[in-house]
Amino acid sequence: MSRYNAEQGINLLEKAFEQVTDQQITAMKVRTGMQRTHALAPSASVDSTQIASDIVSASRLQVLVERLIRLERILSEADKERLKDTFAPFTEDSAGHYTYRVKGKEAVREHMQRIGETIYTLLQELRSGYEEESAYQVMARLFAENFAIEEHMLRAKENTELTSDSLQSVDDLEASYRSKRNKHYKGYVSNITETCDPKNELQLVTKVQAAPNNTDDTQLLAEALPDLKERTGIKKLYTDGGLWQS
Repeated sequence: MSRYNAEQGINLLEKAFEQVTDQQITAMKVRTGMQRTHALAPSASVDSTQIASDIVSASRLQVLVERLIRLERILSEADKERLKDTFAPFTEDSAGHYTYRVKGKEAVREHMQRIGETIYTLLQELRSGYEEESAYQVMARLFAENFAIEEHMLRAKENTELTSDSLQSVDDLEASYRSKRNKHYKGYVSNITETCDPKNELQLVTKVQAAPNNTDDTQLLAEALPDLKERTGIKKLYTDGGLWQS
């Protein structure tokens, strides 16, 4: 299903959920004109909720070193031999052990600079043979997000310069970063829509959405409404921001 979704842009699990729900609405005569959006947690406010990505919380330095290690793995034996001295400082141990030995902000800054220069060199060296490889593309993305070249000089960006959609993990390329109510999250946001007509004997979930957690709640609402109107004939939708009415 994941491969089909990636190739066709169609989420088969979502389609199955909607088909079953629509049949239940008809069979149980559930009124769908009045609905509400809310978080997954029953005690939460009428709002989207944060879903943590199943990733190790890693520093920028650790993410960069781990990606260098993984880039080296995909190289041909000839390229590994040719570039072994370039990779050696980063592949002799795990990324976690590498970063554990780096103590203090100044040391981190120096290692970030060194890694940035190494990545820049590797991206040039490997472009012709590996630019179509996912490992190369992720490395290029990490470089663009974490480093800047100004007046022919490379520098590591400050944390405040990073965008919320910058890569949070080498294993989850879509997870994003978000601060909400003075808390910080890495992962995704989910929004649930359900019927809420008080005349119904039971209420049904009609829509489940998930997106990178820097997605605004209003964007999720805008994406959900056309499908909800077509499938359920919704007239009123209650959200934390107020009431939408057709």
